[in-house]
Amino acid sequence: MNSILMRKEPEGKQAVLGSSGAPLTLACSTSKGKPSRDYQYAKAVMDSQPELWHALMETRSTVISGYLVAKARAGVNVLQRFESWGGSIRPSTYRTCVLPYTLRIFEAVKQTGAPAIQFGTGTGALPHVMIQAGGDVMSVDWRLDLDTAWKQMGYGF
Repeated sequence: MNSILMRKEPEGKQAVLGSSGAPLTLACSTSKGKPSRDYQYAKAVMDSQPELWHALMETRSTVISGYLVAKARAGVNVLQRFESWGGSIRPSTYRTCVLPYTLRIFEAVKQTGAPAIQFGTGTGALPHVMIQAGGDVMSVDWRLDLDTAWKQMGYGF
């Protein structure tokens, strides 16, 4: 359904959320042409073929950025980028192989004026890295204590 048509009913009462998977999530979910439980193929490409990995992430971040920007232009109120498999890699790997592309997505989304949410599952070791990508709201994995998350993100409450 068209986002503008979707907004007619809840206008002024509720926000319409538009979302997209993150480049890493899409790469892990489509490795070898089918979903995977251990993401071995995606991780192997990340580790052994960095040029291919970065080309893949570049393409996916371009498509995702365009997709989320189009959602904002169609009337979506809030945009969310979700990272289902970010917790499957080390923070240092996330920083070099994922963060630049997530940053690119949030830079594009920021131009729309729509608030942006970062969402990740299993990302308890990543808030200090993920926050560097931007976004207006950071979802925290339920397995991470909120006080710890605040400290990891540099707020130190």
